[in-house]
Amino acid sequence: MTKENVNKGNTGYQIEVKKAFEKIELGVKSVFESENYKKYLKAMSRMHTYSINNSILIMMQAPSAQFCAGAGKWKNEFGRTIKKGAKGIKILIPHPYQREVEVELEDGTTKKEVKNLCYFTLGNIYSLDQTEGDDFPEICKELQEDSEEIKKAISVCEKVSDCPIAYWNLKDGKKGFYSKTDNKIVVKKGMTTSQTLKTLVHEIAHSRLHNTESDISRQQKEVEAESIAFVVCSAMFGVDTSDYSFEYIANWNGKDTNELKGILSNIQKQASKLIQDIKKEMEREAA
Repeated sequence: MTKENVNKGNTGYQIEVKKAFEKIELGVKSVFESENYKKYLKAMSRMHTYSINNSILIMMQAPSAQFCAGAGKWKNEFGRTIKKGAKGIKILIPHPYQREVEVELEDGTTKKEVKNLCYFTLGNIYSLDQTEGDDFPEICKELQEDSEEIKKAISVCEKVSDCPIAYWNLKDGKKGFYSKTDNKIVVKKGMTTSQTLKTLVHEIAHSRLHNTESDISRQQKEVEAESIAFVVCSAMFGVDTSDYSFEYIANWNGKDTNELKGILSNIQKQASKLIQDIKKEMEREAA
C-alpha cells in the first residue's frame, strides 16, 4: 500500500469512505442504464426457469452452474455449441398426458372422467461455461490490475481476518466463499492481485456480518459484502473495483436504488470496524 494510505488520519479515511459509499449508488444506477446490462437482462429473460426439484438437482451436480439450457436452445437462440467432452447436467423432463378413467360416485354408479397425469424422463442441460461460440452478455468481468502494492494489501487483510484463509483451485466460475460451518474463507488461486484482494475483502465482510443465523436475504448479504469490498479497496488501498463491484451489486440489487440506499446506510457503521482494524494493522507495519 502507498505511504499516502498509511499516513491518512481518521478524518481523511472518513472522507474517502463517505465518497466511496456515494460512488456505489451512482455507479449502480449507471449500470442499470447501460446497454450491456440491458443486453444481459434480455438474455436472462430467454433462459428457462427450472422447478424447485430441478434446481436442487442442478445445484447437487454443479453448484456453481450459471445460465443453464439444453443443447438445442444454446445453438438456436444463443449461437453457442457444447464443448467437446462436457458432461450434461441431469434434470427431470415432465411429459403430461390425459387418460380417461372410471370414477365411482357416492350412489355406487360410475362415470368416466379425464385425468391429467404426468410421467418424467431424464434429460441433459449445460451451463454457460460448458459452451462456446457467439459472445454471451457478461457482467462482473474479472479485475486485471496486478502489483506488488496490492500484494501487501492482501497480506494486511489476511492478518485482520477473524477466521483462517485458504487458497484453492476453485472451478465453475466461483471466486471465493465463506463457510459458516467451518468458519473458514476460501479464495480462488491464480487470480490477479486486484481480483484476489476484492474477493478476500468480500468474504471477510461475510465472515463478520453473516456468521450467525438471520432473516437477511441472500440478496442483501451479497450487496452488503460487495459494497464493503468496494469501499475498503478504494478508500484504504486505492484499488478501484468499480468495473466488477457496481455490476455485481446491480445484479443482486434488482434495479431498486431506494432499497440500495437503505442497505448502504445500514452497513456504513459495520464497515467502519473492518476499516479501523485494517488501519491499525497498516500503521503497525509502517512503524
